[in-house]
Amino acid sequence: MRTAWIIAAVFLVALPGSARDHATRYWVVGHRGSVPERVSRDELSDVFLKKVRDWPADGAAHPVDLPPSSAVREEFSRDVLGRSLTAVRTYWAQQIFSGRDVPPPELSEAEALRYVRSTPGAVAYVSAGQPLDDVVVLQIE
Repeated sequence: MRTAWIIAAVFLVALPGSARDHATRYWVVGHRGSVPERVSRDELSDVFLKKVRDWPADGAAHPVDLPPSSAVREEFSRDVLGRSLTAVRTYWAQQIFSGRDVPPPELSEAEALRYVRSTPGAVAYVSAGQPLDDVVVLQIE
């Protein structure tokens, strides 16, 4: 009986991590021809936090976020922005309150891809299973 509990506990601990790792892989995508194909993590973070408004030599940047409930957004926030989703939301609350800026629009993955395809300078992140036709996948350095 004790062995069954140990096996069950190991299974329950291992399952969420494996499912999370599989479900939250993502690609950063941009409008073909109007965003750089290679970008540093810091540059990408600055674009999504609107600390810079333009791509180097490529014109205006238009970032798009996924909804806060998205596991992909949580992973992107930690990987690229270096902040938890809660910290990012606090950052935007401060920006709004001080009258400095508003956060990027929050769209579904399908809407984000449509926006990126149709808007020069647009950039978003989507789960790896999304169709990536007519967008460029950014290489993050």
